[in-house]
Amino acid sequence: MSLTVEELRNKTGQTLFEFDWPVERDAVRRFANAVGGDTPALHEEVPPAFLLTAGFDRVMTDLLNPLRAVLHGSTEIEWFNPVKIGDVLKVTIKLVSVRKHSPLAFITLETEQHHQDNVPVARCRQIIALRSAG
Repeated sequence: MSLTVEELRNKTGQTLFEFDWPVERDAVRRFANAVGGDTPALHEEVPPAFLLTAGFDRVMTDLLNPLRAVLHGSTEIEWFNPVKIGDVLKVTIKLVSVRKHSPLAFITLETEQHHQDNVPVARCRQIIALRSAG
């Protein structure tokens, strides 16, 4: 599924995705290797930037269509509590705004993550620029 800019605008303020996200050792290890920070500590403690990966695949495939030209605009993140391997986070992704400046559309998403016991972990606001098809 890929939404047009107008279809996205109609979803402004809505929760787009809500899911449980298990923090798995292999995923943390792959992330640490990819960013050059593979240390023994990172195999028990989750690097805060790892949290940015939660839901990225869903946003790309279910919302934006990975065949479109997509650029990272900006990221703001607040960290509240640490995450350990084995935690299961509740992830909520909301559509904050959609602005169109032809030929680009700027989509602002807010992702919130909480521990199993509803303790907040992080809040992330990202702007994605994409070449709009409609």
